Amino acid sequence: MTIFGSGLGPQQPVSFQLKDGKLPTELAGTRVLVEGQPIPILYSSYWQINAVLPYSIPGYFRLAVEYKGLQGEWKAPAHRVSTDLSIFTFDGSGSGRAIALNQDGTPNSAANPAKAGSVITLYGTGGGATNPAGRAGEITALELRTLISPFALSLEPGDTPLTPDFAGAAPAQISGVDQINLHLPDPLPELQNKSAVTLRVNTSQTVTIAVR
Repeated sequence: MTIFGSGLGPQQPVSFQLKDGKLPTELAGTRVLVEGQPIPILYSSYWQINAVLPYSIPGYFRLAVEYKGLQGEWKAPAHRVSTDLSIFTFDGSGSGRAIALNQDGTPNSAANPAKAGSVITLYGTGGGATNPAGRAGEITALELRTLISPFALSLEPGDTPLTPDFAGAAPAQISGVDQINLHLPDPLPELQNKSAVTLRVNTSQTVTIAVR
């Protein structure tokens, strides 16, 4: 999650460094507290903090930011959390061109589109708990940890349902980063005169993939 405000951290932004394979819970004097407990931090600056929510928290939780021992005021008594997978995009807006890898491991782009029938890899967050379980702030082991909560993935137009080959924690990435391996249909519907297809994730997000 990202928190915006003022006086949240140092004037000069600081990014995390792993220690013993884990994210810090204090970064440049900044701590983020969920129900009074510090959580892992990715980035700290005067105006912005990026942090990782725990897997197990109440449906509503209290949030506070602390910088050099001074705790910021709560602007709301509680914040709601839910499971809702979201794919990373290049513009960071939640829509637009997805950050994806083609089957050969190269980045997907208009200059390097994916072939119909090939496998693409998408990355995101918010998919929730996995089996086996992960721990927020740690590096995911090189094993398959599948998402427990279901999500809907479809190809537009036509809302054609798609079933991933794998959906779970991204191996060797920070726990909380999700990975989806997906076989593109062959042929791709209505691809005439088009260089991209649109994927819908649940009902809240659409992203594009460059194809040929």
